[in-house]
Amino acid sequence: MTNKDLQKFKQWFAAYIAPFYGEDDYVNANLQMKEAHTYRVCREIRYIADALNLDENDARIAETVALLHDVGRFEQFTRYKTYADHRSENHSLLALKILQANNVLEDLDPSEKRAIGSAIEFHGVKQIPDDLDDCSSLLTKIIRDADKLDIYHVNMIRHKEYLADPDNFKLEIEYSDEPHCSPQIVNPILNTELVNYCDLKTLNDMRLMQLGWVYDINFSATFDRIKEKGYFEQLIALLPDDQTTEKIARHIMTYVENRLGQPQ
Repeated sequence: MTNKDLQKFKQWFAAYIAPFYGEDDYVNANLQMKEAHTYRVCREIRYIADALNLDENDARIAETVALLHDVGRFEQFTRYKTYADHRSENHSLLALKILQANNVLEDLDPSEKRAIGSAIEFHGVKQIPDDLDDCSSLLTKIIRDADKLDIYHVNMIRHKEYLADPDNFKLEIEYSDEPHCSPQIVNPILNTELVNYCDLKTLNDMRLMQLGWVYDINFSATFDRIKEKGYFEQLIALLPDDQTTEKIARHIMTYVENRLGQPQ
């Protein structure tokens, strides 16, 4: 992939998403959040690519994945007024449909096109399929880490804004704000297992799920960034101040400390 290809994709992306903005301030606010998220994930994926010493061609491919991984979100939210896949449609598969309909990746080498498509398709699944080729698997792991880094960043800001003024909060709130955590979320985390999205019931469940993402982080550079930004400590501070949270916090932070400094 050439730098000219990457610039073409950036121009296409900007032109594609522009018409989704309109008169609805609520829709615009949520679209703006995803647009800004996309560009930050591009920066985070470059950070990880540099840490992994990827060559410039592979780094451009990774940045293309970051640029396009959430392109389905704009049609999704405009049409359904939600980012919840289970209440609308799978945003990753929608992205692939959009890219195919617009022939966005057609000029790429077939192996690059396949790897980009796989990474987009599987960036949001619970677990990466075991049968991906090496390039597709690596790209999928990189985008999943980069995506998580910015979701942590965004949600720290969103949680604080919501708690400060819930009545005037302009972004989608997918779950009820109840002062408890569901056992079906707590138990997998304490067992070092990933949480099922369909089990989420409350905002605290979502925060717990995001803590549980620690078990699905692939690279030491990602852990370094999390540690630097204090994302887990901030998430833990938003949970109920009780023995369950304390137990979860100890479990999560021990896991993080054990992973820090390990080889990429």
